[in-house]
Amino acid sequence: MPLKTFPPNAFNNVYSLSLTVSLAAILAFWLFPRNRNFPPSPGRALPFLGHLHIMPTKKTWLTLSQWSKELGPIFHLNIAGQNIVVLGSHKLASDLLDRRSAIYSERPRNIVAGKLINGGMVFAFESHNAFWKRNRRAAQEALTNAKRYHHIQEREAYILCHQMLQKPDYWDDHLRRASSSLMLGIIYGLPPMLDSLDPNIRRANVYVQNTVAAAVPGAFLVEYLPWMMYLPRWMCAWRRYAEGLFARDSVFFEQLFSDVVVRVHKGTQIPSAASSFYENKEKLGMTDREAAWCATTLYGAGGDSTSGQMSWVLLSLVLYPDVQKKAQEEVDRVVGRDRMPTFKDLDPEQMPYLNAFLREIMRWRPIAPLSIPHRLKQDDYYEGYFLPKDTVVIPNAWAMNHDENVWGHDAEDFRPERHLNDDGKLKQALPDTHEESHVTYGYGRRICVGRNVANNSLRINTACVLWSFNLRPSTDDKGNFMLPDPHAYLDAGLAIRPEPFLFSLEPRQYDVITSIAHTVEASLGLTV
Repeated sequence: MPLKTFPPNAFNNVYSLSLTVSLAAILAFWLFPRNRNFPPSPGRALPFLGHLHIMPTKKTWLTLSQWSKELGPIFHLNIAGQNIVVLGSHKLASDLLDRRSAIYSERPRNIVAGKLINGGMVFAFESHNAFWKRNRRAAQEALTNAKRYHHIQEREAYILCHQMLQKPDYWDDHLRRASSSLMLGIIYGLPPMLDSLDPNIRRANVYVQNTVAAAVPGAFLVEYLPWMMYLPRWMCAWRRYAEGLFARDSVFFEQLFSDVVVRVHKGTQIPSAASSFYENKEKLGMTDREAAWCATTLYGAGGDSTSGQMSWVLLSLVLYPDVQKKAQEEVDRVVGRDRMPTFKDLDPEQMPYLNAFLREIMRWRPIAPLSIPHRLKQDDYYEGYFLPKDTVVIPNAWAMNHDENVWGHDAEDFRPERHLNDDGKLKQALPDTHEESHVTYGYGRRICVGRNVANNSLRINTACVLWSFNLRPSTDDKGNFMLPDPHAYLDAGLAIRPEPFLFSLEPRQYDVITSIAHTVEASLGLTV
């Protein structure tokens, strides 16, 4: 029996009707959404695009901070159908991300950075699942006892001062070398790397740069149009690029871990995070590959972040000579002039001003002005607002760190004294900041696992620079000061550092050069 057929135009008519109804439904959804009392938004969302047309492409954190001032501490964006909520107050962020961390600890889908460039092996990008839990536990066990790494951090601080003395104009290279060498020492137990062009440093930092660039919202269209994942591979240059990076970086980082395993069996490996992962892998339930990429994750988090924050330290010392002088006087009072600082000198009771200075640096110019986004696991309500499941939640660290309701009318100013009592002692940390008085390290179950190590690096590096040098603005041909601009940022999307600037560096007394060299050679057994 012949198949039943439709009149020639019937299919076209049905198709046209279906398409019209679908488009009408989509337009109705965008133009007349069910009012579930979302937080306020900075303007009407366009069909399909949402607020994409008003999203800034540069200095995003500043625009979001301005919207927080206009709309309040919580507001809503729709980016091509993705609900986003931006948080701009300490209490609100802590209420949700700390006190409701059970449902606010997921990560947004990140196809290129999380799944392709890193092969789904970097737990920082993963959801709050079993893989994340065992990797997080391993990282915590390796980094919780931050004191075990003091000797490595002291060593790198001394080498940093030596290299700054030799070639002060290359200070940024020295900071990056010190940060990378430190993390390679802590994670893999490698000896200090004295050359910023060392192949291990360069390869590791290229990996970090590629991952950070890929994680920037909007870097790849597939993040907004996930159906592109199902296109044939030959059509997707972005996929081939990302998978190529993963193949290359896997060889490098897994070889670093394999070398640790070999040294463990030989008995020549010094204690390190990677050796801890390997020796405890059965207890942790990790494979060798998981352990290798857990180590990679730690490098990605710390390999360049400390150097970025230290660049703001140097800029502030150049811009604020009175602050520099006060900090130097405190370092001299505690340490003296016969030796370089050690961690024994850096207790907040002994050096309240130095610790206040570093709190202010992290508040005034946080390396990550927008914390890494969270994702909501289920529908939620907060103060009458509806927050739907899978909403991406962005804590705006910059807005919180510069909130005039918290820090006063001079919140934009750099003033370490705001963290001191009238008697010059360090104040109690601001509530809802995890004893930091800033929110650079994140929230809840996703708070930075290495924050104590990072704080220690900033303390010893800054103390050694203050002990060793006077930093002054450079001058032009006419003798005019060339001050660095604190509002000129190198924006990598998730991290910022100041644009390159020059300054004049001079030893604080005639024997500083000898003291630094002897400290590196005698105390650390190095020849430089």
